[in-house]
Amino acid sequence: GSDLIDTMIVASVDPDSKQVTMISIPRDLYVEDLTVGSSKINEVYYNAKNYYGSSVEGIEHLKSKVEIITGVPIHYWIKVNFDGFKDLIDALGGVDINVEESIYDPYYPKDGTYLYEAFSISAGQHHMDGETALKYARSRKTTSDFDRANRQQQIIYAIKEKALQTNIILDGSKINNVMEALSQNIETNISAKEILT
Repeated sequence: GSDLIDTMIVASVDPDSKQVTMISIPRDLYVEDLTVGSSKINEVYYNAKNYYGSSVEGIEHLKSKVEIITGVPIHYWIKVNFDGFKDLIDALGGVDINVEESIYDPYYPKDGTYLYEAFSISAGQHHMDGETALKYARSRKTTSDFDRANRQQQIIYAIKEKALQTNIILDGSKINNVMEALSQNIETNISAKEILT
């Protein structure tokens, strides 16, 4: 989409217990910023990218703001655009999601326009391709931001489960292949070796 951040999640990995904790940052959280201008947090990357003239410096600036807000040092980051999100899920053969409540959103943003299209999905078990998973993750007009954050974390968990089932997450060459396939749609400071670790 545009350079406004649609979703922001901080994940903390405990290597001893092998547990991951995720916290979603509300996109409308207001951030004071004397360098690039105060704004909602989902605008900070856009403002910083324009200020510094660099996507990576924009991400680093946003990262510093998230560290202040959460009190957690951020060692690694990954920025995935909508195409990368869809491609990743499609590369895994889709994901299985239990939709807890039916969703009907008549105001889902239509790709590349300022128009809307309806998105609906019934409660129950669904096998989702990348396009459907993106709509499920992004829909927000008829549910709360907390519901949306819960759905996004649910999809991340489903991606992890599918990657384990297909042994992608345990195979360095498969991770490299997936990262290479997604390279046009992902920016990160994480190496394939660090992903394996």
